[in-house]
Amino acid sequence: MEHLELLLLGLLTATAALAVLARLVQVPYEGRADSYREFMGHVFGAQRERLRLLRDQGHVTDEVRRRVEYDLDLEEARLST
Repeated sequence: MEHLELLLLGLLTATAALAVLARLVQVPYEGRADSYREFMGHVFGAQRERLRLLRDQGHVTDEVRRRVEYDLDLEEARLST
């Protein structure tokens, strides 16, 4: 069951990425990095919200939630450097 929730988190990212990609290519080159960081901030927020919902519904254990949030923290840190 835990693998299913992790897959859903990945699908959320892919869906959100496709929705924003069209807007991103219209941004002037100089502003793309900022736009991408802003977009990814929204993606990370959506992933965290979905993860909380899955935990609250009992589909994800607290251990899985912590591991996924740790990975999200690392991704966010990489993006901000």
